Amino acid sequence: MASNILVIDDESTVRNSLARVLRSTGYAVRVADSAQAGLAEARKEEPDLVLLDVCLPDTSGLDILAQLKQINKHVVVIAMTAYESARDATLAMKRGAYDYLSKPFNIDAIRLLIRQALESAQAARVRRAARRAGW
Repeated sequence: MASNILVIDDESTVRNSLARVLRSTGYAVRVADSAQAGLAEARKEEPDLVLLDVCLPDTSGLDILAQLKQINKHVVVIAMTAYESARDATLAMKRGAYDYLSKPFNIDAIRLLIRQALESAQAARVRRAARRAGW
């Protein structure tokens, strides 16, 4: 089963390019152009990974990161921004982001990061299941 990725970005070029590339890689991809639309999509079907723009028109992506984690505490979130800020990067990581990327980014690098993030999340799921089983 393909991993489910949600791209939340108000820039249509970024959003659509990421969706196209990730679909061609075999992922199931949904998109949203605002924080509220992204949260609605996440509630409809929990994503395995979220690519989250930090600067959204209706609120900060950093503000909805915690809400995404409430929907699914194990969701992997990669924060993205065109306006790199050490403060935002630190805040994103403190709020549970897996990584923080500056735009523009190399598409091969983001594919690799997504693969690594999903593999890490899968390994964590296996560890949690083993602990529950008493192993």
